[in-house]
Amino acid sequence: MSLTYRDPITSIEDLQTIAAEINFKNSIFEGLCLEYEFDFLNWQRIEGGFTAKLKFVRPDILTGAIGLSGGRCEIIPFGASYSFAVKTLWLLFKLLIEHEMMEAFQVGKFRPFNPHTAIENLLGVQADNHAYWEELKT
Repeated sequence: MSLTYRDPITSIEDLQTIAAEINFKNSIFEGLCLEYEFDFLNWQRIEGGFTAKLKFVRPDILTGAIGLSGGRCEIIPFGASYSFAVKTLWLLFKLLIEHEMMEAFQVGKFRPFNPHTAIENLLGVQADNHAYWEELKT
């Protein structure tokens, strides 16, 4: 039996069937060397569904060494719709591209949008900016 748009997602095989249909034909992504795979983990006992994670090959931002990396996990509940699953897999690609752009964008030797910057560092910058603007008011 093949998966249809109306069937609920009940197995990792269902998710693998959907993932196999994803492509980037006739887009700027088709020509890129984007090597990826989906990793589906069964979380039945914990969340009542599956986690979907996108694994991809990319250069390390510090060393340039090519290696396998992984994005964040998103949950697809048992019984979710085909549409829910497709949109969740799309979200994983969107997050990957946004994350990689934030890491790759440099001003000189600095990466101002590095998504790995600790929140306490960002809050410190915000506090400095606030103090600067308060000083201008006086």
